[in-house]
Amino acid sequence: RPVEGYNIAQYALDVIGLADALGLQKFTYVGHSMGGGIGYQLGIEHAHRMDKLILVAPIPAAGTRGTDAMLQAGIAQRKSINARAEMIDQRLKLRLRASEASVELSVDRALSVSDGHFRDSWHSMRDFNVVDKLPQLQTPTLIIAGAADGLCTANVNDWQKLPNATLHVFSRVGHGVPRDVPDEFAVVLDDFMEHGVINAKT
Repeated sequence: RPVEGYNIAQYALDVIGLADALGLQKFTYVGHSMGGGIGYQLGIEHAHRMDKLILVAPIPAAGTRGTDAMLQAGIAQRKSINARAEMIDQRLKLRLRASEASVELSVDRALSVSDGHFRDSWHSMRDFNVVDKLPQLQTPTLIIAGAADGLCTANVNDWQKLPNATLHVFSRVGHGVPRDVPDEFAVVLDDFMEHGVINAKT
């Protein structure tokens, strides 16, 4: 856990570093939420390494609308003596299909990161803005959204700016697409890996 480097540009470089270590010259990247923002960064700054991009409920290409008050509330919740129970209760109220066990796993993962990771990643998502570069992103891209996710409209708007992309929206699914509909999610990924971008133009 380094003291710095918790930003989308560095995360993208970390992905490239991992691919280098594995000997992968080109690869398909799948990223969820902030991981989707990392995918945008990879497609724009490291296009020559990308085979395909699959962005799942990605953060908006124009950044998130998080406020410092929301950040402080998140930090305070993490430090609460009942943080795990409170977060599980909160997420269970928002879930549509996910099992209770998968919600508990997601909370444990969220609580496992350092405060620096939490704080700096929040700022990185807020300040992220590549929306003007989306028309340059030529990598075959699939955007997957949940129709009940607050990011769905932004996901559709960003998809429309991409020159070589297709879109899949799951009904009655929120932000946690892979957790809510894992089997259906796997089918969509498999279809894209086999057929690539299929849209009105193609």
